[in-house]
Formats: sequence, C-alpha cells, structure tokens
Amino acid sequence: MEKILVIGNKPYHNLTMNTLIDEFENNCRCNLIIVSPQYNTGTKFSKLALCNHAMEVLHITPLDRQEFIKFYNEDAYPVDIKYLGEFWDFFQENKHKYSEIFHSPISSASKWNQMLASYGCPHRITKVPRSGMSVIFENLAKQKKVFVINFSLYDTVRIGWGGTYPDDYDENQTCHSKDDEINILFWLHNHGYVDATLCMLEDTEVPTLKCENIQPTAEGISLLQKIYGKIEIKE
Repeated sequence: MEKILVIGNKPYHNLTMNTLIDEFENNCRCNLIIVSPQYNTGTKFSKLALCNHAMEVLHITPLDRQEFIKFYNEDAYPVDIKYLGEFWDFFQENKHKYSEIFHSPISSASKWNQMLASYGCPHRITKVPRSGMSVIFENLAKQKKVFVINFSLYDTVRIGWGGTYPDDYDENQTCHSKDDEINILFWLHNHGYVDATLCMLEDTEVPTLKCENIQPTAEGISLLQKIYGKIEIKE
C-alpha cells in the first residue's frame, strides 16, 4: 500500500523534523508552509492543499505580495508579516515544483461523513472541514496508508505558520469544529485507518511522545527510533 505523509501547519522549533519528514517519498502539505530545512519542514515537494481563501489569493486570482500580506493582516488575530512575505516569495519561486495544488470543496464534508459511517465511526464532521482533515479523507478514499504529522492534538493555543492566535481564540466558534476533527482523528488512529503517532511528538529537543487518548503504533515507534535513536514516551 502506498504511503503518504499529511503535513499540518504546526511549527516545531526545538525538535529537528527535517529527516523525519523527508523519510516519506510522498507528502501533502497543508496551506502556508515554506519547504526548507531552515523552517524545519524538510525538503521534498509533492502536493499542496490550500484552504478556500488561500487557493483564491495564491492560485485562482493571485494577489501581489503587498495585497497578499494585507489580505491576511486584516484578520482579527496577530499575523507574522515577515513570514507571510517570505512565504509569498517562496511560493512564487517554487510553485512549479508541486505535482498538484488543490482545494477540497466544502461539499466534500458529506462524502467524508459517508466514509465515517461506513467505518462505523460515531463521530461526524459538523462544520467546514479544515484542509488537513480533507486531505486525510482524500487519501483514504484512494486506499493509501495515511500518516499525519504537525497536527495539533493537545495544544490549547493554536499556533501555525504565519500567525499565533490569542489565548482566548476558540476555533470551535468559527466555521470549523476542531473538537469534532480531533475526535475523528483519534478514532481513525485507534482503529487503524490513520497513523497519528508522529503528531504525538512534543516540541522538545529530546524526542518525546505524549500519549493521551491514543497510543503510538509499532510502525510509528520503529520509524522514530530509526530517525532519532532513543525516544521517550510520556503516559
């Protein structure tokens, strides 16, 4: 079965991730991720999944650099203007390297819920699915073995490339339902549809897995030991 690594938008600053990410030949990155060892995101280009607004301003009706930064700087949460500019530069120079740049339409949620029903999963997507969740289901539908990394499983404050949300930001009050999606991801991992072991990594110099709601798979542990040698497991 073909493997694919779905890479979320959570940055790591202390744990070196480049070799781990590059261990997979096929990946799909979600949204505004600069592909560079400098940003601890590996080097390999495969696919890029964009949310609806990123798809619009980067690919369908592209904005220039200044307008792109302005577009995201008008949001209610603080943005990293320097990073947004660097991403725009990176994207213009490297977009041809992706094998595919795509966006899953909002209507896909009904299809994903049908798949969940067929699996026997009690959870459902109740709002607009985030890019990472749609990418997971896109690849499950293609019968691929899905690994996920750089997804926030336990973080109370949302941190992503391009901006850090305030402490009182509640994503469940937006058009997305973080809690539903995390519960779905836990269920998919626990029932062998997805391997979320790599999302359990804490951002510490010593590779440490936080085991809460899910346990690491044997394949996930083997991969981490191959890359890092010794790993710690926190129950």
